[in-house]
Amino acid sequence: MAVEVVEDATAATPVPLVADGRLVRPSGAEAVLATQISGGIVGGVTPLAVSSPDGESVIYNAWTDLVSIDPSLSLAEQGYEPGDAVGMPSLRLWTPGGDSVLAEAATSVAWRGDGGLAWADGDGEPFRLGEPYLRRIVVSATPGTAPEVWTSQPDQYVVVAWSAVGVIAQRVGPLGVDLVLVTRPDEVVELGPGGFQALDPSGRFLLVDRFPRSVLEVIDLDSLQVVDSLDLESQPHWFEGEVPGISSIGDWGGDRAVVSAGRYVIELGTDPLEVRQVLAFDSEDFPYGLTERRFTNDGTVVLLAPTPHPGGLASVPLDDEGNQLALAYRTISCDFETKQCVSPSPVIAKIVSFITNPSRP
Repeated sequence: MAVEVVEDATAATPVPLVADGRLVRPSGAEAVLATQISGGIVGGVTPLAVSSPDGESVIYNAWTDLVSIDPSLSLAEQGYEPGDAVGMPSLRLWTPGGDSVLAEAATSVAWRGDGGLAWADGDGEPFRLGEPYLRRIVVSATPGTAPEVWTSQPDQYVVVAWSAVGVIAQRVGPLGVDLVLVTRPDEVVELGPGGFQALDPSGRFLLVDRFPRSVLEVIDLDSLQVVDSLDLESQPHWFEGEVPGISSIGDWGGDRAVVSAGRYVIELGTDPLEVRQVLAFDSEDFPYGLTERRFTNDGTVVLLAPTPHPGGLASVPLDDEGNQLALAYRTISCDFETKQCVSPSPVIAKIVSFITNPSRP
């Protein structure tokens, strides 16, 4: 049975987030960013907006169009060909004192507890149609210091998080996505195909999903051994019908983790790895699924769900074919024990992402 989500118009946004070009805090305070966030190259496998260790600053993914593209026409009809430069990705640093470029031709960032950064650097190159966007992983001690190259051979890297051992990144290839651990310059350890879910609080243990199967594994990053695993297909009593594939990214707090698969949100015990609770959401109410998930300090799980624009709210602009150019993003706070879920009024925007930091410790 699907859980009921109660809308509470008086409730505050439970976690900080970025909505288009606005930074929104749970206190209700807002700040205007220099430009909109963008997930065109990295969306779905790494946070689009990463908080500093003290929570005061944010680094976010941005994009600058180099050409004007009419979405109603094909690229060929507009005269664009493979190899044409169409956009420039960048990372921007927002602080209470201003908003500035951290790195041009760069995507995806991880912010360590001591202030160290890692990101994927495109060596000044724009994004070109029909070509892989190759990047090197670079590391700097602070946002203001010159970066050091940690992967001299460029590839389609997406940086996800710092662990206690090194940088966790995903590498996109012709056959899928692989996880890698970069421990020092040009020391790249293969972790196999799969997706990042979360690091434990110590930063030593990595929870991954192995797709296309619904399998979760815990890897000890010191020994590089799989120390626990769980196949959700072996737990059919928790699900109705076929178990969907697991979505990136989850969260890990204390002795519990949270992941989602299709319309299901799954609370895991981590010692051993086991299913504790499952919340099922109505696929008609949430046709686009649950795109992000994280714990709050009190252990509540918060979910982000883009939904069609509901009636009764301000009108949403449409494209030439009548498609909505903005969605109603719902931030849903759930208690696994009581199975009660509450959502404040939706945030109307083209793109919304939680401000988070999956690096550990």
